[in-house]
Amino acid sequence: MTTPVDRLRTAWKTGGRLALHREAESLASEGTTHAVLDEAINTLLLEARAADAGDDTEEEILGVGDRLSGWCNLDRRITIRNASSTPAANGVPAPTDRPVSPA
Repeated sequence: MTTPVDRLRTAWKTGGRLALHREAESLASEGTTHAVLDEAINTLLLEARAADAGDDTEEEILGVGDRLSGWCNLDRRITIRNASSTPAANGVPAPTDRPVSPA
């Protein structure tokens, strides 16, 4: 099974300017939780830093993180699909896991 970080890593390797953003949006629309997506973005960021990928690379990855956490214009935010629209696992609904908008 492909993990969220694997999917983000694959998108990043395509070299497409918006590929990472689009994959993060896809993961969010599929119901990947905010915490899991945030961790995947941070993992990718740490890998880029370890590879000394440079400031531009870091800024691109941080831009996706900013969109997820809400540090951007409202219309650019990555919205996690509402847990109430996902099927319950073993009859227990998943908790809502949405980013909190800055006040």
